[in-house]
Amino acid sequence: MDNNKYKILIDNKELNEPFFSVIVLTYNASQFIEQALKNIYNQNFDDFELVLVNDGSNDDTDYIVNKNQDKRLRYIKNNSNEGVGNSRELAINLSRGKYIVFVDVDDIVSNDLLSSIKNEIDKHDTDFIIYGFNERYIDKANKLLWSKNRLPYEAYRQFEEKNGNKYNYKITEDNIANSLFIEDTKTINSLLIYLEDATILGYPWNKCYKAQIVKENNIHFENISIYEDIFFNLDYYQKIKSIVLLNKVLYIYNNKYDNKSLTKKDYENYFELSKNRVSKVYNAIDKSNNLDVNSLKILKRIYIRYAYSELNRCINRKYTVKQVLSRFDEIRNDQLFEAILDKLKYHIEQSNNKKTKVSFSSIMEDCFIKKKKKKVILLARIINFVNKYLYVFYLKLAK
Repeated sequence: MDNNKYKILIDNKELNEPFFSVIVLTYNASQFIEQALKNIYNQNFDDFELVLVNDGSNDDTDYIVNKNQDKRLRYIKNNSNEGVGNSRELAINLSRGKYIVFVDVDDIVSNDLLSSIKNEIDKHDTDFIIYGFNERYIDKANKLLWSKNRLPYEAYRQFEEKNGNKYNYKITEDNIANSLFIEDTKTINSLLIYLEDATILGYPWNKCYKAQIVKENNIHFENISIYEDIFFNLDYYQKIKSIVLLNKVLYIYNNKYDNKSLTKKDYENYFELSKNRVSKVYNAIDKSNNLDVNSLKILKRIYIRYAYSELNRCINRKYTVKQVLSRFDEIRNDQLFEAILDKLKYHIEQSNNKKTKVSFSSIMEDCFIKKKKKKVILLARIINFVNKYLYVFYLKLAK
């Protein structure tokens, strides 16, 4: 970012090379700032810098930050609102730490977040660490609607189940409460789709990155409305040679029902960006020669999930039936989806394998693949109704 677009308001030049750079962005979120700063200052490992980027806020963030200064704080303010992607890029470029950790301003981190990560780095000198988090959905009154712990071992268990004894790394009684270190490229590449399927890969704040890998490979955040995080992570993932799955909840992700949930937002290019996400995952797996039946099944399911979400949005946009059906045709006949089905050879696979247990999810897939347009639109309307009027049930069903 152009030097004229931001100002460094607080800096400690003695922090030449801290072990961690903890990056936090804020935009008109002064109600969370004080707690966020204290939460990070209270880490039981203190060799870090806190790089706080104010993305052009016009609230009282400056005042709160100034009265909550710490020697580890570096405070940067954009002259105008530059967006999440550009602000994260700025923070990375200005960071001095050996490792990078991201924290969202309205979330909560465990006091032993950095010490837990440091312990794994000391043991393995790994390129990448993925740790567990608690996903919480909260309403406007700050009432908890639903929560779930998401641990990277969930993804690895699925990986083990589908691949049997094909790989050398195992979850055992010795590492179940701790971590799994993997330094085999083939295993790392094969694991990618399972991390994505478990909704663990797409976030930046449940991971620790080696700054050298990010900067030397010019891995950057795109300034787009959604999915800038997963695109960054996919680029980074393809450069690593080792990974640690840390089976510990170290982060609380507060997902606000009123303004943060993507189920309640709409984006003009939502499906195009979603398709691009599937395409990037597809290409990463294909590049490493891991497009097997299991990964293709997952890609098919993810694509169909985004398709129904787009049709749901079309309904909310008050599209006519004719317009919704036309949108269905565009999505169903897309070249990417046809390529996935072609590689999967879906009809042959169905005839040669045990029948899939009938469920709402399997019915959704079957109707979409076989182009049962009326049933697809009916299912989209059912999902739309549940999303609007039975949101807690929708969360349990969708997640």
